Amino acid sequence: HWAKDDVEFMANKGFVNGVSEGNFNPDANITRAEFATLVVKTMGLSAAEYENTYYDVVSDDWFAGYIQAAKNEGYVSGYNGMFRPNDYITREEIAKVIVAAYNQKTNNIMEPGGALYFTDIESISAWAYDYIVEATKQGFVNGVSEMRFAPKNNATRAQAAVMLKRLYDKLNG
Repeated sequence: HWAKDDVEFMANKGFVNGVSEGNFNPDANITRAEFATLVVKTMGLSAAEYENTYYDVVSDDWFAGYIQAAKNEGYVSGYNGMFRPNDYITREEIAKVIVAAYNQKTNNIMEPGGALYFTDIESISAWAYDYIVEATKQGFVNGVSEMRFAPKNNATRAQAAVMLKRLYDKLNG
């Protein structure tokens, strides 16, 4: 698989897990809760005590503490009081979370209004545009091809692991 080396690196660090013993399932989509968990682990953080932050997350959910930690650090936010933990995360959402984590850790300030050269730029949500500019500039995220970003596409487990490995490498040399 194209992501094998990065997935194995992230697994050896304890940042990602398989879906079962010896099976990572790299081409499956990844949920928002799973990604929040991975980014918290990649950033070297632990789960936080859940504060009933979202209507659709309860303290008994395995991911509740990771979502709380991600929210506490400013990596994620919900929408209308919901986190939608079981929804698949999109590529533009991943760009936002990774850039938010990077900016928080490095005190990086994004400059708004940068240029993107993808042919599907009109399908990027307004809130995501500057995050995608920054994520591509920093080398965390690439297009699905040289010309397309596919912002609304669901991200796969492999894509998530590779993007987080790039973030880890940038932060840790």
